[in-house]
Amino acid sequence: MLIKMKSTKEKPKSKNLIVKSNELIQGRYELKISQIKLILHMITLIRKDDEDFKEYKISIKDYAQRVGIDPEGEYSHAKEITEDLLKKVMKIAYEDEGGKERFLQINWLSHADYAEGEGYVEISFDPKLKPYLLALKERFTQYDIRNVLPLKSFYSIRIYELLKQFEQVRYRVFKIKELKEMLGLEDKYKSYSLFKKRVIEKAQEELKEHSDLYFDFEEIKQHGRAYTHVKFNIHTQESPTVIEIEREALSEKTDKEIELQRLEEEYAKYKEKRIEDFVSNNQIRTKEDFMTEFELEEFKDNKALYEMYKEKGIESVMFKALFNRFIEKKFMEAPKSFEGFSEEKGYEIKKDEKDKYHIERKRKLLLE
Repeated sequence: MLIKMKSTKEKPKSKNLIVKSNELIQGRYELKISQIKLILHMITLIRKDDEDFKEYKISIKDYAQRVGIDPEGEYSHAKEITEDLLKKVMKIAYEDEGGKERFLQINWLSHADYAEGEGYVEISFDPKLKPYLLALKERFTQYDIRNVLPLKSFYSIRIYELLKQFEQVRYRVFKIKELKEMLGLEDKYKSYSLFKKRVIEKAQEELKEHSDLYFDFEEIKQHGRAYTHVKFNIHTQESPTVIEIEREALSEKTDKEIELQRLEEEYAKYKEKRIEDFVSNNQIRTKEDFMTEFELEEFKDNKALYEMYKEKGIESVMFKALFNRFIEKKFMEAPKSFEGFSEEKGYEIKKDEKDKYHIERKRKLLLE
C-alpha cells in the first residue's frame, strides 16, 4: 500500500528535509551506514525547484560534523566510501504499461570526483533517479534528517523510512521475506530469531531513543509453526534528538548574542581610546583647538546641538559621539572596521538580510 500525499503551499525547502518518492523508499538495497548518511545529506541539498541534479561539492569536514562522525578519520575513508558506493545497485519495483511488474536496476551515483588532500568530493546522483527525487508532487514521503542521523544501524534508518511512509495509517504489515529483501538481507539471518534481535529490536531501541516515531511489533503465523509476517504498530513522539539540537541551538544563540554585545562594547572602547590617545598625544594642536574647529563646522547650523553642549558640555553622550566622529574623519586614519576588529579577536561575523551582525563562530572558545 502506498500513501498519496498532497503537496502543500510552496515554502522554501528546509535544509534538514528529506523528500523521497515512495517507490524509492521501497527500493531494495543495502548500504554501509556512512554511505546511506552521505546519500541523505546529498538529498537535503536538492532544492524544490531543481529540474536536474547538480554536482554537489561535499566538504568532508562539514559532512562528518553533520552526521556525527570524526572528520579526521573520514578524510582517509572518503575516497573508499564513494568508490564503493558507485558499485552499489538498487532495485526499484514498478509496473509497465501492460501492468507487468518490472525491476529497475540502478546506481546511486553517476560519478564521484575526489580531490586528494583538498578535503572535499564532488558527486552527483545518477540521472535515472530524477523521477524519484526531483519535483515530487504526489506519492512521496518526507522527514527531518535529524531524526536518523544519530542512528548507528543502516537497517534502523531503512525501517524508519518504511514506517514513516505509513505514519498516518499507524501500522504496517510485512512478510518477513519481503522485509528482508527490502533491507538487502535475502542471504543473511536465516534464523528469524537472529533477524529479530539484530535488526528489528535494534531499530526499535534506536528509534525510541532518537526519532519522532517508534514502534512495537506483533509476530504473525499464517501457516505452520514459523512466523511469516510482522506487524509494526507505529507511534509518534517529539523527537528527543531534535528537541536536544534545538535546545542547544537556543543556548548557542544566547551565548553568541552575549558575545556579540561584549564584542561591540569592546569595539566602542577601542575607538574611544584611540581618539583619546590621538588628542592627548598630539603635539601640535590642543583639545581646545579641535573644539574650536568642531564648533565652526557643527554648531553653525545646529542650534539644538549647541544648546546641549552649553548645558552638558562634552560629556553629553551624543555630543561626545559626534565629536569623536569628527576627529576620526578630519584628522585620523580610518579605524579598523568592526569586521576587522572582530577578526583580530578570533571571531567570524557576518550581516543578515536586515544588516544585523551575527557571530558565526569563534576560534579557541566553546561557542560552537
